[in-house]
Amino acid sequence: MANKNSNSQFFESCKTRTEFDLLEAIAFEDTAYPWNPADSESEAYFERLEGEFAESNFLTNTDIVNGSQKLFATLEENWSKFGVNKSLFQKFGSRIPQDLLIKLAGSIREISERSRQTLGGLSLSDRLVYCVGEIIPQWAVEDLEVLARPMAYAMRDSQLDPVESTLANIPAIDWQDLSEIERARLSLAIALFAMSESE
Repeated sequence: MANKNSNSQFFESCKTRTEFDLLEAIAFEDTAYPWNPADSESEAYFERLEGEFAESNFLTNTDIVNGSQKLFATLEENWSKFGVNKSLFQKFGSRIPQDLLIKLAGSIREISERSRQTLGGLSLSDRLVYCVGEIIPQWAVEDLEVLARPMAYAMRDSQLDPVESTLANIPAIDWQDLSEIERARLSLAIALFAMSESE
């Protein structure tokens, strides 16, 4: 109860101090705001303000348009990254360590951007191998390709979901308790899911 009283006294004290500060700003200001715009002194006050405004270094319309386009492009890019990362954490956060999931998401963004910039792009299995190779570097590229190809081919078949079928065949246990091949398959499935979400 004592704490409640001391809090209310503190807030009452702050309120009183704020009121005094506001009163001081209004009453003792050298230049008072002209409340009547029809008054002859008001015109001089507003002209002085407009002169100060014109002299300041404000952006031109072109600067504002260019800056806003850059801002919205950055927001769009970050929003799409957030959406993919959020869905990855929701779906796979309990199956793979977060640092590996973040690394995998970064690799997926990087390879997607790189694939868009090249004319022909990389095949889906090549992109999967690249992304997974970042989080399980002890695997040879050829071995990862053997696991990635069936997943990439299964994506062409609309009746089969390779991500869900892979998840169904890998036990939902701690990452460290999975075998090396289960980790590789799970990583490929996560990469495949993230790539389909980001396209």
